[in-house]
Amino acid sequence: MKAIILAAALAFGVLAVPAHAAPVNKPAVTEPTLLTAAIQQRLAGYGYSVQVDGYYGPQTTAAVQAWQTANGLTADGVAGPQTLLSLGIQPAPAWVAGDCDSFRPLIDKYGLPWDWSRRIMQRESHCDPSAFNGSGRDESRSLFQLNTKGSMWAAWQRLCGVQTKDQLFDPEWNIKCAAAAYRVLGAKPWRT
Repeated sequence: MKAIILAAALAFGVLAVPAHAAPVNKPAVTEPTLLTAAIQQRLAGYGYSVQVDGYYGPQTTAAVQAWQTANGLTADGVAGPQTLLSLGIQPAPAWVAGDCDSFRPLIDKYGLPWDWSRRIMQRESHCDPSAFNGSGRDESRSLFQLNTKGSMWAAWQRLCGVQTKDQLFDPEWNIKCAAAAYRVLGAKPWRT
């Protein structure tokens, strides 16, 4: 474990993106999400045949439709607010690109200091989860501009369990990984 922490600490030495780097928009994420995994876990717990992998594919859609039918909801296969509540999952707040405050529930959930997080997100990505900086030695993604170039990618995989680089465009994954780095390294990876 100490070797993993040391490797992560060495890798995160160049994590920050220059303040002048302009974010570039990225297409919508088609990667697994924590919300989809939570839906799948609940459905599997209720006996529905669904693989818990975080992908909202045909199997999950069919299980959601079956759940909706059994619970008197519109059987459209979409896990909207009513379906989420019926599964015992609190719907996520609406995230708004450019509105740092809309990400505060996630910042609080993962135990990051709010004032610090807000300053970092504002400076690094302008609070835009689709922000991407692929210039020079950076390949940085989303709110906290987590760099995935070279050995940095392996460090993120070990530190927070992310499986694909594009998962970091999901605000929850981005904040979860930033919080993991913060717990290990403090504020050092980001210039404050």
